[in-house]
Amino acid sequence: MLGWAPSAGLCTVIGLEIIGEGVETAEAARTLLDLGCHRAQGFLITRPLPAEEIEAHLNTMQIPFNLEHRPKR
Repeated sequence: MLGWAPSAGLCTVIGLEIIGEGVETAEAARTLLDLGCHRAQGFLITRPLPAEEIEAHLNTMQIPFNLEHRPKR
């Protein structure tokens, strides 16, 4: 993920939005946020849903995890 830093910086400078794909861990999500990426998709957000459940999931406008908690190292 550290290899993304130059690309993320360039995208920010030229005004492009970044979408992190395949985000599976809170650590990966925090890293993306630290790099200026505020949009993501992946199993951390939700597993694949049946079509009839997508609208209800989106209407909650919540991501079911806490990025503020950082594990002790």
